[in-house]
Amino acid sequence: MELLVDTVESNEISVYEKERGKPLPTYIHGAIQSNLLFELRLKYQDKLRVLSEVTLATQPLGSTPDLLLYPQQALDY
Repeated sequence: MELLVDTVESNEISVYEKERGKPLPTYIHGAIQSNLLFELRLKYQDKLRVLSEVTLATQPLGSTPDLLLYPQQALDY
């Protein structure tokens, strides 16, 4: 299986990095993130909502954490 990866010169910043203010994730990063999400959701499903890659309106520039924990509540679509 071949992974699709954007190739960027070492001195260039990708669109992902510009938008999120962090480096482009790697395969191992994604695997660890999904394992953490799974385990947290399994253990705390009645207490917490576990989310990934949610953009927050933090000051001054905003942020996008890999994982985010919120108190469990109904989703407002």
